[in-house]
Amino acid sequence: MAVGVGVPENRCRVIRNGVDTNTFYYMDQAECRRKLGLNEKEKILLSVGGLIHRKGLDRIIKTLPQCINYFETLRFMIIGEDGPEGSYKGKLENLVERCDVKDNVCFCGKIDNNQLNLWYNAADIFVLASRGEGSPNVLTEALAAGCPSIATNVGAVPDILTMDEDGVICYDLRLLGDFILKSLTRKYNRKAISDRNRRFSWDWCAGKVMEVLNKF
Repeated sequence: MAVGVGVPENRCRVIRNGVDTNTFYYMDQAECRRKLGLNEKEKILLSVGGLIHRKGLDRIIKTLPQCINYFETLRFMIIGEDGPEGSYKGKLENLVERCDVKDNVCFCGKIDNNQLNLWYNAADIFVLASRGEGSPNVLTEALAAGCPSIATNVGAVPDILTMDEDGVICYDLRLLGDFILKSLTRKYNRKAISDRNRRFSWDWCAGKVMEVLNKF
């Protein structure tokens, strides 16, 4: 954007957002599910964000019939509420009815930030199917907690989800259901995911900013 308004490219640096490593970190999945009252045997997909069209929750719901053919106990947990871009919950609820997945979708509403780490650790896969993003903090949070992630190719996602061991970027929405199924059957090292991504703390981010400022 800066280059587009005339700033010389050699004067621009991109620094990804950091993450609050005091809040988001690896925990035992079974323990987190017990604390949240979740079934330890279910497969759980998780999304966190406003109930708005841009977040692409409808895209995930549409994959559920395909996914449930393989995992009858699959649950899609949606954390969030109406946002400034309007209410989309009614349309999402209608879509859930049309797709006949009412028993597989839970609208959890707003969750306190200090409880989010439990949810990231309890989930099998974090899914961000947004139509547009800047630098999505929810993705950095999920990865810092060690939750394997699937995200669409928007905003700074390619700068955040850089390793196959952490998850996958969905460049073709027709494959979203396939990616979810493959991720649910794959063995991830969740502690290693957390360790890799907790390096990008806000202290790290501030240090990178200072490096750039000191050069100029």
